[in-house]
Amino acid sequence: MATQLAIDQDLITIMDLVGNKQFMHALTTYEQGGSSSSIAILTLSEELDADIPLYSKITGTTESGNEVVAYTLSKHEAESNTFEVKYDVQFGQTEECKVGGLAASNREKIEGCFAPNGTISVEQEFGDPMILSYSYNPKVNNRNDHNFWGLSKFARSTMMECVGGCPYEDFIKYYNYYGTYTYGDLFVKAAIWDKTTESYERGQVDFKKLPGPQQELGRADAVVWGIVVLSTWMAVVRQYELALDLCVPAIADFDAVDNAEALYRWEEGVALYAGMSLISEGTGSLMYSVADDMCEAFGTCSQDGNHTIGIAHVNYEIMGEWAIAKQNLMVGNCVGARQNKERIVKLMTVPLIQGALVYSYALDSSVHQFMASSGDYAASSAFVTAVAPLVHHCSPSDAAILQENFAFESTSQTSFVAVKEALERNYKCLGVTCAQVGGVLENKGHTYRLKAGPCVDEDLSESTTNEILGEDPDDAVDFTVVLLASTTAIFGAICISMFVLWALSKPTNNARYQSGDNKPEEKNALRGQFV
Repeated sequence: MATQLAIDQDLITIMDLVGNKQFMHALTTYEQGGSSSSIAILTLSEELDADIPLYSKITGTTESGNEVVAYTLSKHEAESNTFEVKYDVQFGQTEECKVGGLAASNREKIEGCFAPNGTISVEQEFGDPMILSYSYNPKVNNRNDHNFWGLSKFARSTMMECVGGCPYEDFIKYYNYYGTYTYGDLFVKAAIWDKTTESYERGQVDFKKLPGPQQELGRADAVVWGIVVLSTWMAVVRQYELALDLCVPAIADFDAVDNAEALYRWEEGVALYAGMSLISEGTGSLMYSVADDMCEAFGTCSQDGNHTIGIAHVNYEIMGEWAIAKQNLMVGNCVGARQNKERIVKLMTVPLIQGALVYSYALDSSVHQFMASSGDYAASSAFVTAVAPLVHHCSPSDAAILQENFAFESTSQTSFVAVKEALERNYKCLGVTCAQVGGVLENKGHTYRLKAGPCVDEDLSESTTNEILGEDPDDAVDFTVVLLASTTAIFGAICISMFVLWALSKPTNNARYQSGDNKPEEKNALRGQFV
C-alpha cells in the first residue's frame, strides 16, 4: 500500500511539466513513472550458485553509505546473473530512489538508490546471509512497477477478461459507451499530442478545437484531469473488485479465514483513491483531493455536508465504507464487502457530477459575465467524459444532452440548465442525492449562483434549497479521522484497531494544483474561476 500512495507524486511532476509545456517529458513520466514502486536491476559479478526465493530480504548501501533494504520480486534461479529487487517503503514514507521516467527531465533522485558498485546481503531461511557483488547504473537501471499509463493500458486484461468477477460491471458501462478498453489513456494521449480521441464511438474530444486564448495550458489541464477522473477513478474500482474476487467467504460465524491478499488489494484501492492525503491532508492530488476541492465550490464539506471548508462529506462517507469493508473482508463477509464497494462507487460519482456542473456553468455565458478559459473547456471535457457513460447507462438521451453541451465546437451554445436537468433526472439511477451534490456557490460561499442551487430530494423541504451555508464546519478545523480495521479473535470477539488518516482542514490556496509558473494569487491552472 505504501508504494501506491506515492503515485500521486508522479502526478505533481506531470502537472509541473505540462504547465511548463514540456509535454514529451510529461509523457515519459506518465508511461514510466518514477515515484512509486521503484525497482533496481542489478548485474551480479558472478552467476548465482543457488536459487533465491521470492520476497527474500536484500540489504545494501547507498553511495554515501546509508543502508538500503529491498526484496526480490520473483524467484531467482541458480546460474542467473541479473537481480531485480524492489525497494522497501514503509507506510508514511516515500521512495528514496526515484528514477524511471523522471530521468528524462533530470528530476531523478538517486541519493537513496543502491550504490553503483558494491555488495548486497541476501537473507537466508537457514544459515548466514549470502553476500553477492554487483554493479549497475542508478540512472538507467532503476524502473518503476507503477505508473499512470498502466492503469488504463491493461484495462482489457484486468477488468474485462480477468479470472474471477470479470467483466466488472462499472467498467462495462465505459466500454459499452466508448467502444474501447483504453478510453482513459486515449484521452490523456490526445491532450498531450493535441489530437482527437478518434477511437471513441461516442463523445469524441478534439483538442485541436480547444477554445480559449491559452490552448496549451488547457491541454495541460486536460492531461491531469484525464489521469485522475478517468484512468485513476476506474483503477480504484478495479482494486476493490480484485479484492472481492480474492475474498474467501466464511462458512459459519467466527470461522477463521485468510483474506490477507484480499485486504492488501483493497488497501491498494484506498491508496489509489487518497494518495498522499492518507499521510497528510492537502498533500495529495488524486480523487480524494478532487472531492475536497469540489465540496468547497458546492458547500458539501464536513461531516454534515453543509459547509464550504474541510473534508468533503463524500470522503467521510467513503472512509466509513472503507472501515466496514475491511472488517467484512477480515471475517469473510464477502457479500457485505461487495455492498460496501457498491456504495463507494456511488459516492465516488458525486465529484464527477459536481465537476460536470461547475464547468458547464463556467462555459454558459448566459448565467455569468466571465470569459471561460481554455482550462475550463479542458476540465469540462474530462468531467463529461467521466460521467457520460454512467448517465448513458441510465438514460442515453440525457447522456447525449451532456455531450452536445460540452462539444468544443458548440461551446457557445452550452446550457448549464440543460446539463443540470439532464444530470438531476438520473440522480436516483446513479445512486446519489441532491444533498450530496449541492449547488454551485458564489465565491464567498454564502449563496448559490444564478440558476445553480441544488435540487431537492423527496425527503427534504423546499427551504433546504435556499439555505444560507455556514463558513466554518463544526469541529472540522483540526482533527484526526480514523479508518477502522478489525481482527477476529478465536472466541468471536472482534477487535477494532485503528490506522490513522491525518485530516487537517484544507488551506484556501491549495498549492497542489499550482502548475507551471502560475503564482498563487492568479487563477489556479486546474481550478477555474468557480472552483
